[in-house]
Amino acid sequence: MLAEHACLGRQLMGCLMKNGIVAHPHHVCYVLRIDGRLNSKHRCFVDALRACLQLKDQFPRHDIKMSVAKTKN
Repeated sequence: MLAEHACLGRQLMGCLMKNGIVAHPHHVCYVLRIDGRLNSKHRCFVDALRACLQLKDQFPRHDIKMSVAKTKN
């Protein structure tokens, strides 16, 4: 039963990728800020989230935020 749900999830993701719902990497970027200062930009949400969590772990007393920014395309 669990294998059927995993397979269904892969089929759905494949369908979303083909339709272009998931893939819009050039219109949005993710920005990391430490204490209000720009630290880095990422095109992929997962990469930005990973970097944000690593920074929060390294610098727990600083204000670290991730935000979405539109690109000029």
